[in-house]
Amino acid sequence: MKKEDFVSLMNDLEKPTLKLASLIPDDKLDTSPIPNTMSLSGLLAHLGDSMGYIGRCLVSGEWPMHSQDRDKPVTAGKNELMEKIRQAHQAVRDSFEPLSQGDFETRVTQTPWGAKGTIEMLSVAILYSHQIHHKMQLFMALKALGIQVDTGTLYMGLEPGVMKT
Repeated sequence: MKKEDFVSLMNDLEKPTLKLASLIPDDKLDTSPIPNTMSLSGLLAHLGDSMGYIGRCLVSGEWPMHSQDRDKPVTAGKNELMEKIRQAHQAVRDSFEPLSQGDFETRVTQTPWGAKGTIEMLSVAILYSHQIHHKMQLFMALKALGIQVDTGTLYMGLEPGVMKT
């Protein structure tokens, strides 16, 4: 895979993730409509915090201590959390920009939890799949709240109901 193709895949997650986030009612940000999961504000904060962190660390090979304050209340509002997600997408683009295609394909890195492989492999296996997982979690939480979302919203960031599926 070309490095630019991977960055393009990550870019393709930005619009639908932000669209899903925008559909969360402000009075539901602190709720978790699915038992034993983060609150919706916690999920948005995690999306913003984790993506830039993982992207930078995969490329640099350095994994400084990262706090997963999942139980800590999130005080930021929805717009601020959405901006964190935008900034995290930019951090991924910025981290991968100076990386050569050869390093992307062949440089081996390892995570603190023991995953080891090329930057290319771990970028797809960890960074991309992590974001997909949480985007789907957000989608299902909206459905559990009774908010109309559909595959056009999930995959392309379209307004609900635009794509008839």
